[in-house]
Amino acid sequence: MRKIATAALVVLMAAVLATPAYASGDIVGPAFSDIAGHEAEAELTVLGALGVFEGEYGLGGPVDPDGILTRAQFCKVIVEAFGRGNVARGLMGLRPTFTDDIPVWAWGYVNTALFMGVINGYEDGTFRPNRPVSYGEAVTMLVRAVSGHNDLVPKGFWPYNYLFYGVDSGFTDGVNAGFANLPCTRGDMARMLLATMQIYSVVPEDSKAEPKAVLEDGERLFEGALLDFEVRPESGFVNISGYTDDDEPIDIPLADEVYMVGAETYEELLGQGVLAVANPRGEVVFLQKTEGAVVTGVLARMDKDEDGSYLELDDKSKVYYETPLQVVLNQCYYADYLDEADPDEPFDESDLEAGDALTINVDDDGLAVLVYAFRWDLVNVNAGDEGYAPAEDWLCAVTPSDEEEDQDTVLEFSDESLFYVRDHGSGYVSLRGADVPVPETAKVYINGRLTGRDCLRAHDVVKGATYGAFGPIDAPVIAISATRETVEGTVVGCRTTYAGGSETRSIILDTARGRATYEVAADVADTWYMFWPPSGLHTYLLNEAGEVFFDLDYLPVNPIVLVTGLEIESVGHDIYYYVLTDTEGEEKLYQTPEDVFDQEDINWFFVF
Repeated sequence: MRKIATAALVVLMAAVLATPAYASGDIVGPAFSDIAGHEAEAELTVLGALGVFEGEYGLGGPVDPDGILTRAQFCKVIVEAFGRGNVARGLMGLRPTFTDDIPVWAWGYVNTALFMGVINGYEDGTFRPNRPVSYGEAVTMLVRAVSGHNDLVPKGFWPYNYLFYGVDSGFTDGVNAGFANLPCTRGDMARMLLATMQIYSVVPEDSKAEPKAVLEDGERLFEGALLDFEVRPESGFVNISGYTDDDEPIDIPLADEVYMVGAETYEELLGQGVLAVANPRGEVVFLQKTEGAVVTGVLARMDKDEDGSYLELDDKSKVYYETPLQVVLNQCYYADYLDEADPDEPFDESDLEAGDALTINVDDDGLAVLVYAFRWDLVNVNAGDEGYAPAEDWLCAVTPSDEEEDQDTVLEFSDESLFYVRDHGSGYVSLRGADVPVPETAKVYINGRLTGRDCLRAHDVVKGATYGAFGPIDAPVIAISATRETVEGTVVGCRTTYAGGSETRSIILDTARGRATYEVAADVADTWYMFWPPSGLHTYLLNEAGEVFFDLDYLPVNPIVLVTGLEIESVGHDIYYYVLTDTEGEEKLYQTPEDVFDQEDINWFFVF
């Protein structure tokens, strides 16, 4: 049986969401104004989302979680909880057979609860609708509500026989129901009712009927890690680990409005343990971040010592694991895009790389049991042999999507592209000149805010991730992160600093706001036009880290030219090197550094 407040975390990962008002899956709430921090907050929120609890003034108002619940009100909540609300509304005109007066609004609910076998009334023929429900009465009626359980209650002195059975069978979810004659609070009733909705019915051994629960696992109750989500008009969904069809996560649809406890955005829950509850149509109306041991960070390296194998994160912490360690990489379980891999072989720790963002589910002993990994897998060739380095590159053009022709948004990169993708067979493959399609399902961020793919613009500095980290040649793009920021100023100098064996290069600018120094991105620091920029006014693209990434003024004055010949000139003791070029039909001679002549292929040359 699943429990809302104590659900165990199964698996995990990591990745600020501005949800459009028109989308399916809008986050709303709180369900009630007086439940924040209450021990029954989650349960009251679920029951509010399902329409079981309404409060005196409806959703959004108070529900008085520590107040009492009358017997008539109890009939309403249990009838609605067990999906008999329509029956009750159909019996609203039928006066109950009890001898005392019952409020007209409760007629249908009392009749339905009576026909369900939940209530009996008192020996004098009364129902006493305005009397508070005691804990003994509440547990008794909850046990009767689930088919087959009433017959298993041991004979004995009422209500203690029902209290013993209810506590022992999980109907009370830890509520202290031992004070049998005290009035039951609304909060405690919510906790016990939600637990009861997860209790399976009891069927005879010779029956062909299947045990059922109102909130059945895999039907209306889902517990695991949030692997993915989409919030868009009429088709929002979540993927939760553990619920698959043919080994692929199932898209569980979102209702128009979703209540959330323990988080404020879907992205806060990515890779985290969640419990989701769906309405009778199978649409998720509630998400809760569940308790569990989770470790997050960026992978620095993997190693082993006398205590075993471990993952070392960027904060120097270590998480030990036993092999094989199951890995979900960029939303994918299996290496089904790799020719050399068994398509049924799941990812494991050997598929992780330094730089991967990890959300690690650990057990009670602190050992990792499953890892949700996210990788910006478009990488820069300048990373060399030192491992993974996220690449950023600037867009030279964006072709918007076309719904009528089912055309994805297409990203085009400049001829000076630094955009590379790691190829699993032969090292690196340049994307220079290639177009990268961005499907509708991809999450696109601009300056950290989730937005639409057609909001991307030329000169955005971007990095990307693909499904399973297989690269856009093989797999669809799942995320693009763009930085849209420039700085304009007059170049007044350059600076190179050395610290800890590393070299940092900077450009000094006079801007409208005064003199400022900008570091040059490591990926492009060796490029001449960034390190020895010409003087004058320049507009630089900045990357996500706020570093100078590209000089927009380089484009019109520094073309790429076709090399048609090489010349060496000796003047006294000095030797000069030249290339003869064809620049748009005009021959020009440019002096070059000596090392240009050592290049294997100099058919094309950057003019500086």
